[in-house]
Amino acid sequence: MKNFFLFFISLLIFSCCHLSQEEKQIPKKFNRGVNCQEAKNLWGFSKKCDCEERLFVYEERLGVCLSSQLSSEQQEFFGVLSNNIFAIGGETTGFTLTVGRENYDLYLKDSDKNLLKNSNRKKIKIKGIFFIKEGVEIKETRSLLVESVSFL
Repeated sequence: MKNFFLFFISLLIFSCCHLSQEEKQIPKKFNRGVNCQEAKNLWGFSKKCDCEERLFVYEERLGVCLSSQLSSEQQEFFGVLSNNIFAIGGETTGFTLTVGRENYDLYLKDSDKNLLKNSNRKKIKIKGIFFIKEGVEIKETRSLLVESVSFL
């Protein structure tokens, strides 16, 4: 019992220190905007924010500053929706599309979130822009900025 207690305390101390180090790291290609307007867009983010880093560009559909512009090329994806997905550190939107063995985190408009919130495991078609989001816990997440969604 004593060994278990010592192990548990060591784990807590390591986790505490490890998390504080992680919080200090800002992903190099993906960070939050500053001085944001209160007006929201269809995705629920501020329409305009400033970026702390001079070369970054604010992407209002994602609510973040990016080191480069997203592609404007839209693609179609067919797969199975999963919702109510959670991850440590909040590095997910809560909506995922599974296409074969690949999972894509979905960045949805507020209206699409409401449409899909009770549609777990339904087959859907997504039209959107593919990008890779860098994170802290999950280093790279395959993601889709969704322009339109429909049920199959």
